[in-house]
Amino acid sequence: MASRRSPSRVIFCFFTSLLFVVAVPTLWIDLVLRLPPSSTSGVSNTTVKGTRSKTIDRTIILQANVVSADILQTTMVTEWSIIWDTCVNPDPNNNCTAINVFFDTNFSPLDPIHDNTRPYSNNKPMDPIFLWNATYFEQGLANFDSNSLTFRAKLTLFTNDVSYLSAYPFDSYYADIVIFTQDVLTNDSVSVDLSTSYGLISGIKTTTDAVEYSPWQPKNNLGVLQGLQGAIHIYMNIERSALVITYCLIITITFWMVTLVICLIMIATVFFGFRQRNEIIVVPIGTVFAFTQLQASMPGAPDGFGDILDFAGVLPCFVLLSISAITMVGIYLFANPDDPSRRAFTWNELKDALYYYIYNI
Repeated sequence: MASRRSPSRVIFCFFTSLLFVVAVPTLWIDLVLRLPPSSTSGVSNTTVKGTRSKTIDRTIILQANVVSADILQTTMVTEWSIIWDTCVNPDPNNNCTAINVFFDTNFSPLDPIHDNTRPYSNNKPMDPIFLWNATYFEQGLANFDSNSLTFRAKLTLFTNDVSYLSAYPFDSYYADIVIFTQDVLTNDSVSVDLSTSYGLISGIKTTTDAVEYSPWQPKNNLGVLQGLQGAIHIYMNIERSALVITYCLIITITFWMVTLVICLIMIATVFFGFRQRNEIIVVPIGTVFAFTQLQASMPGAPDGFGDILDFAGVLPCFVLLSISAITMVGIYLFANPDDPSRRAFTWNELKDALYYYIYNI
């Protein structure tokens, strides 16, 4: 008959358990609420480098949002908004002309809704992606019969050889965007600037670097370095957020910890003949199926098998669990692990063994 616990020990156990179940969730929720938005929603950090052309008085200011990303198709959808034009002011007689906004089309995959008969080339883009009518805008911001100042562009994602999906969750991708603007009437260049950018994809961290180009001065009379004035080169990088990486690493570490504990039970039972309850036989088999469910819960994980976490965690753990399951089932062909004549591997057994070797050395 088991001995009764002392009342003080029971009370201490109760309040310790109560404190644990209340304090841990409360502290965790408080920590999550204090996290910066970039840790959860991937708000972008925008860095603008370079110097604006002093020969161009007018600047179109843009804002960018990363709306979605298809890693398998290596494409990304970005939303662009014109938030200001330095030519627009309260004076109704400023005569701001319309502006064409151009993107480097080689960085954008062909869209089926457009004319796809023309080949890719390194020629200057001739078809604007957006026409900015500043005169119509000056008539009032509440012109409901006009289109909004927002447009979307589908861009190609690039990656290094070592950072594709096989490197999940440490994979990263980038998009190159070259934007320039020109006056519709004169084709003169107009400066363009990126104010802010935001990543709207959950679990994805977005960073943006923008370089503004001044007019290039030719080194010689050939003028081979002459380029567009006021163009901007934007480099958008997307990668998994810190929370996603942490979650994946915790799951992988859990795989290993559970697997090693089961292997220790198998070694003590099969190889050293210690007693073990019959119920433990189903643990390795059930753990294999539990692992597959946990693996499927990793945000954005590639389908199938082959990323770095599969080789570092899933594959070796599955092998060890399979060996443990087979040996723990196979032992019933030769012995009963729950035989009362077998001694259980307990802390007291381990303590007595340590005392024995300490006193005899």
